[in-house]
Amino acid sequence: QKIPNKYLSDVIIPLNLTAPDLTTKRFIPMLKSRILSKTNKRPDEYKTKRPLEALVEQSNVKDVFDQYELKLVSKESLLWYLNILNDVVKYSSPAILEYTEDIEIILYHALLHEEHVIFDKACQIFQDLILSTLTVYPTDLGPFSPAEFSKENFNFYKKIGRTFRKQLKLTWHEPSEKEINYARDLYTHLFDNNLAYISSQYLQNSQLNVLNYQTVSRLVDSMHLRGQETSSTSKQELGRSLILAHYVFLAVSQR
Repeated sequence: QKIPNKYLSDVIIPLNLTAPDLTTKRFIPMLKSRILSKTNKRPDEYKTKRPLEALVEQSNVKDVFDQYELKLVSKESLLWYLNILNDVVKYSSPAILEYTEDIEIILYHALLHEEHVIFDKACQIFQDLILSTLTVYPTDLGPFSPAEFSKENFNFYKKIGRTFRKQLKLTWHEPSEKEINYARDLYTHLFDNNLAYISSQYLQNSQLNVLNYQTVSRLVDSMHLRGQETSSTSKQELGRSLILAHYVFLAVSQR
């Protein structure tokens, strides 16, 4: 029986704030092995192009993406593991940068999943991944300063409630140049390249020349009004592209 995700969050996130190298090392390889499996299936074996597949083909993991496929058939099981991954990427930078390829392979497969709840969770994880690399936040949160634990005579039970606030010294996560560059590249691909693809596919034969909120709204309305003239795949691709762009934009605006 699976442990409820909310209890796992209470364990994983404090570990991220204390020892992100340990949590990423333990969890990311395990999650990859549970979610993905190696495959010999060729990309051309898919009868129709899946929504957002063009975005995956231009991603950082395009050369290895087709070597894997989702192992889990159950939507509930896949969502359970993705929720764990979501917790692992929170407050775990820069340690998380060593596993970006594994994380992106998992997330791009989830983006292509037919179930909307799986796709939406992948978008949320991309959002939290960007936030983790760009946000300034305190680490080593607790009732004692990290230096206290290194003392040989440190006694946890004798120190409870006896530490003065002025003696506490917070350690802060501040984005490095490497983290900023990774977040910028991810944002450029998932937002700029994403919207550029929408423009090239859906605005060429339209009177809407500029992609903004109003033109997108009119484009979506016209696709629904045309009914059967617009394929369900096109509607889904446009809808998912905009949802993904929304999550990524939120990540940058919230940092």
